[in-house]
Amino acid sequence: MVPMEFKLSEIESAARFVIEQARARRSSDHATVIIFSGDLGAGKTTLIQEIGRQLGVAESMQSPTFVIYKRYTVPPRLLAAIGGTPTLAALGPISPLEGNRPYEGGDNVSEVTIPWKYLIHGDMYRLESPGEILKLGWDDLLVDPGNLICVEWPEKVVEVIPSHALRVVLEHGENEGRKLDIN
Repeated sequence: MVPMEFKLSEIESAARFVIEQARARRSSDHATVIIFSGDLGAGKTTLIQEIGRQLGVAESMQSPTFVIYKRYTVPPRLLAAIGGTPTLAALGPISPLEGNRPYEGGDNVSEVTIPWKYLIHGDMYRLESPGEILKLGWDDLLVDPGNLICVEWPEKVVEVIPSHALRVVLEHGENEGRKLDIN
């Protein structure tokens, strides 16, 4: 496991860390799946929302508890400051609605290609059995390498979570902090 501790005010670095781990595991054969476990209020939804923001999702991301999962379009490129290798969201997302955002830090700007077309945010909390998610097209989502699938409450559907999924465990820490373990 790769441990990390962060405060909610530092959520950007935690999300960037998760994105980097997901990119390292990306495959051209199937979707990239990240499962998020933790108690209520541990920060699963907040972390997924920040991942979406850093990937340039323009829509407001709400927890999909009642719709089970929601698909968001990820723009193909973001601008990023150059500091050796460009990193995602160094300048924040570039929304198709906003056009190019001004960068006040100099001319060291580059485009970063995002490897996913869609971010799928799933919340399995209300499901009674894995069969319910299968009826909603789960298998179709898993075979598309253009999908980054982020799943809250994977314990409800453990039988249909692929073995290649990146596992993120969030726990409450001290003083509004969170502990994050990835494997």
